[in-house]
Amino acid sequence: MQVENIFPNPILNFYVPELVCKKSLQLATDYSTNNQWFDRDHFGNSITTYHEDISRNYCGNHDSDLADVVILSVREYLNGIGYNIDSNLRAESWLNLNLPNTHHSLHEHYGSFVSAVVWLKTDKNSGNFVLHEPLGVKSQNFTQYEFAKVKKNEYNGEIYSITPSPGQGIIFPSWMPHQVQANKSSEHRYSVAFNIWIEK
Repeated sequence: MQVENIFPNPILNFYVPELVCKKSLQLATDYSTNNQWFDRDHFGNSITTYHEDISRNYCGNHDSDLADVVILSVREYLNGIGYNIDSNLRAESWLNLNLPNTHHSLHEHYGSFVSAVVWLKTDKNSGNFVLHEPLGVKSQNFTQYEFAKVKKNEYNGEIYSITPSPGQGIIFPSWMPHQVQANKSSEHRYSVAFNIWIEK
């Protein structure tokens, strides 16, 4: 008898070439300096272009090399889950800065097919990226029967936590709840996030 894992939630880890990452970090640093991000009141939250640029075209306007790497990785992801790798893709992107003691609360990106994030600058204490169990009734069941759990595995875990490193990226279903934990380091943490649609 064998336990099977059905309805998996696929993610893809990938890495950006070092030269692209260094260039992207310089562009991000210049952008945040030119837009006076370090002088803003952040109220404990990420500072981001998501709300101030309604086109959400940070990479299209500033960092096409990073966008190219992400799109190639999305096509690899599509291939791995049985979708047409030559699909027409539409992407939006935005820059994020987490100053010390800032975070980003639990949320989802409904509507797009997949989402991605690439970390340009991190510290070991700058906060993990955490994916949460997307099925509420399943998570509720985990909580109710926590007392009987003897070991954590792929069948009974409620979160998937990543300690990111510079140049690392992840692609995940857009509907999957996720959060950025608080930056407990004294360093700035930079990332670029993406939403990607498949269009007819």
